[in-house]
Amino acid sequence: MQLRIDQVFARIGLSIKDPMFRLDVTSPRLNVKSNPPRLEITSRLPDISIDQTQCFADMGKRTPVEFMSYMANLAWASGQQGTERTAAEGEMLASIEDGVTVSDIAFENSFDIKEYDVAAVPSHPPEIGFAVYPVNIKVEPGTVEADLEPGAVRGNLDWGQVRAYLLQPPQLDIQYVGRNYDNII
Repeated sequence: MQLRIDQVFARIGLSIKDPMFRLDVTSPRLNVKSNPPRLEITSRLPDISIDQTQCFADMGKRTPVEFMSYMANLAWASGQQGTERTAAEGEMLASIEDGVTVSDIAFENSFDIKEYDVAAVPSHPPEIGFAVYPVNIKVEPGTVEADLEPGAVRGNLDWGQVRAYLLQPPQLDIQYVGRNYDNII
């Protein structure tokens, strides 16, 4: 007896759904508000006083009051010199033994003898005075205000699936191939 057996294996099919992971991201926001610092500096300029009256007096330039005093002293000295000269001339004429004549005195008075003196002008330095004032500094510190809105990350997972199903059922085919057949079992 000959039997022919044909077999077809079962086939399994897979239905696959890939997982999907999605992220929803909300970015954080930082709001910054700032006020810059303020610096205020105030200062009064120094006061400087320069007194040059003595320098000008050395050069012959005087204030009206000083000029009046100077000229009065000069007139007084000139009067004193004139009185001394007249007295000296009188004494010269009184001493007859020396032989001084009026013409000698007139000849001596006809020439004005001047003396010159070289000096650096002015001989007195100017008087300099000053007043210094402090510097006032006013500071207002700046401010920084920050407002943070935190971000968020939300995950959304769509699970994947694997579903197995029978794509082809198994088959077994048995056939008698032969000439003799015995149907007794």
